[in-house]
Amino acid sequence: MDGRSSPLDVQRRFLKFLLKIITFVNNWIDDRKLRPGAKHMAADWREYLGASQSSPRSEMYAKAIDPSPLEGFEDILNFSKLKADELQKRVTEFIESVSAKIKPMTINTEPAILFYFDEAHHLTKATVAVDGETKRTAYQCLCKAFTYMKRAPVFVLFLSTFSRLSKFAPSARNFWSSRLPPSTSEFGEVVDHINAPFVELPFDAWKEPNLVIEGTHSKEDICSLKFMARFGRPMFWALLETGDNHDAITLAMSKLRLRLEDLPRFPLEDPTKDKPPSYSELIPLLAARVDLTFESNRDEAVLLEGLLVASSMRTVYSVPQHRQYLRGGYPSEPFLAEAAARAMFEIITEGESEVTEKSIKEIIGKYKNISQRGANGD
Repeated sequence: MDGRSSPLDVQRRFLKFLLKIITFVNNWIDDRKLRPGAKHMAADWREYLGASQSSPRSEMYAKAIDPSPLEGFEDILNFSKLKADELQKRVTEFIESVSAKIKPMTINTEPAILFYFDEAHHLTKATVAVDGETKRTAYQCLCKAFTYMKRAPVFVLFLSTFSRLSKFAPSARNFWSSRLPPSTSEFGEVVDHINAPFVELPFDAWKEPNLVIEGTHSKEDICSLKFMARFGRPMFWALLETGDNHDAITLAMSKLRLRLEDLPRFPLEDPTKDKPPSYSELIPLLAARVDLTFESNRDEAVLLEGLLVASSMRTVYSVPQHRQYLRGGYPSEPFLAEAAARAMFEIITEGESEVTEKSIKEIIGKYKNISQRGANGD
């Protein structure tokens, strides 16, 4: 992507790149006597590609970025001549011809070709805009390129350790493409072309098979940071293996900050506006200690939960298909709870006690009203 490219130009170039990869796969299938069945073909393909930076991978990439025209898509960059609907039709027919060799009996809803992009958050950093057009990221342009494949048996995965899920799969009201939000199929069914993100997080995964052994731990053991770190995210006990207690607990405390630069673009009021500095500092700490569960029908609650996930170690349990909000919380994680307690102690002892106490009461009082109560009202 460069300053001279428009979002449409980048989108079509991405599409050409993807089609050339599929062409490479198609030629590979034609040139070899492969075992029948998609499972065997996938295994053969993996074996053929080999490890990272292997010769076949380098060859595939070289052909994918080759600027020469692609047969059947010579006019792909002629925006005025080749309209979106016609291009989508060609793309679908081409991919179906290739997928028929992979899965001859493919059902419409069953993918035959999988693309995956690791560390995909880097695609959200590069942007392009020409002559006052809306600025788009490389990720958005790539997603729009895939809209031409939405009727083809293709499935796409974006893998990332990035916590700002709204940048990858925003809800329909905030989506940047009118071609992807839900539509109605020829059978009258509502079809959502974007799957909700799913989160995989290792938890309670210590280096030994058993986290605890009954009758072998003293009170001093249980209260130690190394014992606490066995539970929850493995990053903390791994840090304690190579560093000291201070470094690990300082890192955990630094993770419990509400970074307001992560506020979404759609207009919502900053919940910390006109509040003392301690107010925004205390929200993630109290959330980690009390584990407020925010209601999905309050914009402010949805906003805060998104910010806590993006910058304050809140865990996403699931994302509904409509992607209007997250379902999250702070699972039992003693090391993180200890870090929150220490950070709160610093704020209370170093700040103005009356202001801090007022902020704590205001936060708890306010968010009691938007936190979901249990069956018994607790």
